[in-house]
Amino acid sequence: MQAQVLLGLLTVQVAVATGASQIFVSDLSENRLKKAKEVGATHTFDARDQDIPQKIRKMTGNGVDIFIDAAGAQASFDTGINSLRNGGTAVLVALFGKKVTHDALNQTLRELTIIGTAAYRNIFPQVIALISSGKLPVEKLVTSVISLDEIVEKGFEALTNDPSEVKILVDINR
Repeated sequence: MQAQVLLGLLTVQVAVATGASQIFVSDLSENRLKKAKEVGATHTFDARDQDIPQKIRKMTGNGVDIFIDAAGAQASFDTGINSLRNGGTAVLVALFGKKVTHDALNQTLRELTIIGTAAYRNIFPQVIALISSGKLPVEKLVTSVISLDEIVEKGFEALTNDPSEVKILVDINR
């Protein structure tokens, strides 16, 4: 789950860096929603809210151009698909733990494009350029810096048990 949190926050930063005017984020954790705002989300929603697509459509006039699913659950998939404008694109970056159901007729009638991607093939040069330019401030995602000796307790266990942790940097010189 922590990898998905980081992935979602990174997609917010990339959306900002590439000029998105409105960035909507939904999550179950208030801490993660706060962090999403800190890194550039313009609107955040409690993922339990069933009216998110309607609220987004009202705010945008017809829905979002692109939906990125970094959560990998039926609820996040449905919310995103229903938030897309006709002709919009869904990008699935999460590794879904369970099968999702999907209305292919809705996809066809609304002319939606759904793309799945893993391992981010062929984008490393662009990502490195964004980080180097300062447009992708990944340092904002680092919530702790630890030594190599602390990697189990303050690294792996912290990421598993503490929802406020996002990215823990291991300083090998510490």
